[in-house]
Amino acid sequence: MTNVARNIIDVESSLYSRREALRQQHAKLTEQHGAAALAAAEGVSDATKRIPAINQELREIQDELAALNAAETALDRRKHAAKIQTRIDDVKAAEAATPKAAEAISAAWDKFADTMSAMGSAWRELESATQAANELAHKCQTAGAMPNRDGLSNGLRLTMLQELAGKLLWIETNDKIEPNHHRFGNAPATPAEVRERIDYSLSQLKQNVNRHTERAVKVIQGDA
Repeated sequence: MTNVARNIIDVESSLYSRREALRQQHAKLTEQHGAAALAAAEGVSDATKRIPAINQELREIQDELAALNAAETALDRRKHAAKIQTRIDDVKAAEAATPKAAEAISAAWDKFADTMSAMGSAWRELESATQAANELAHKCQTAGAMPNRDGLSNGLRLTMLQELAGKLLWIETNDKIEPNHHRFGNAPATPAEVRERIDYSLSQLKQNVNRHTERAVKVIQGDA
């Protein structure tokens, strides 16, 4: 909570407490005024002696209540201005934090890209191992095969491994990673080109944040 907000709350609480005290005092004086008037009507001597003082106190209470009303009106204006400033401060703080957030995206992308590079190496190793195993299996199959008799080739289908690798990626990313061939086609074609596109997007993000912040501040100020 800012000092301004805390001050507003303290002043608001003080005004409320004072208003309640004045209301109780006003009710008490009104009761005394009525009792004095009744006593006078009943013929009690000097019953009205206290009434002028009561009336004076009641006028003073009314004057202070009017002052409290004016103070509360001024406080409402201050609260509104503080609320406007808080909204502006929130937007400005978000703008100031954006570069660091963009850096976090950049760092996370580097980590992700390194993981993808390691995945590519692992996939090529898997392909090579599969090919070697299939060649051995095929050699065993063809050695005992009847001449001119075709049969299903014994081996591990690479397409199955491709599909299962896709399934594994689907599992690990909760089905959030999919290529968009319609949008990107064959470009970007290298990790460096992908990185260039990421950097461009992050640059655009920061520029757009600055532009939107300027507009947001004007809109918020227009609410004042």
